[in-house]
Amino acid sequence: VEVGEELFYDYAMTETEASFHAGLQCGCGAPSCRGRLDMTQWRSPLFVRRYSGQVSRYIRRRSRQLSWNDPRVSIRRYGESDMGLCALDAIPAGQVVIIFSGKVVGLDELRALSPRERTLSLQVHDSLWQVPVFRGGVREPGDFINHSCDANCGLEDSTTLVTLRPIAAGEPVTMDYATANNGAIGEDSSDNFPCRCGSPLCRGRISSEDWRKPEVVERYWPYFPPFLKRAMGAAHTEKPAATDPD
Repeated sequence: VEVGEELFYDYAMTETEASFHAGLQCGCGAPSCRGRLDMTQWRSPLFVRRYSGQVSRYIRRRSRQLSWNDPRVSIRRYGESDMGLCALDAIPAGQVVIIFSGKVVGLDELRALSPRERTLSLQVHDSLWQVPVFRGGVREPGDFINHSCDANCGLEDSTTLVTLRPIAAGEPVTMDYATANNGAIGEDSSDNFPCRCGSPLCRGRISSEDWRKPEVVERYWPYFPPFLKRAMGAAHTEKPAATDPD
């Protein structure tokens, strides 16, 4: 750096889409100027390798993320201890917001894991579960999605979560846990709990057998994973996919 030369750095080395800088127009004048700052560079292995040892600890952790999330979705704290996913911007219906990822295990392996790992598991087949891979303290965004009895997202397949209706900026991103498991774990499943989601449709208590309830099927069909659709049988016909009314 020459005497009198301005000191600067790339904000993407320390920030993600949740930054208040996201969306700003850059006027740095560099030949490689990206223009609008979308702060998605942490997602690129090439970017992280280019600045290896120079990105912040936060960016290093985020770059180890295995799953994918829409840039318009971010982890937010609600109250003193509760955390969940929130829409940073408006998201139309029919958009993919999360693709879950992790290690797939059988029932015996799942039962041998810690309560935390079992709680964060996602059933992906009749007798298979996807569990988080805690690498260097990384938490996947999908680990933070909260339950609602009137969820605004549903499963397009075993690992792809899509918006069922338009979601407003600042609105929590939710799914109904009853649409993601068939009760094979039994009553020890973390998906058996008293519900305080606050929705007028709140069922009061959530059970891993709720996927059998006609009102749950009617509300979310066809947004169930294939293994649950098979268990439901041919009693339901496919409905059109969610579309943006605009």
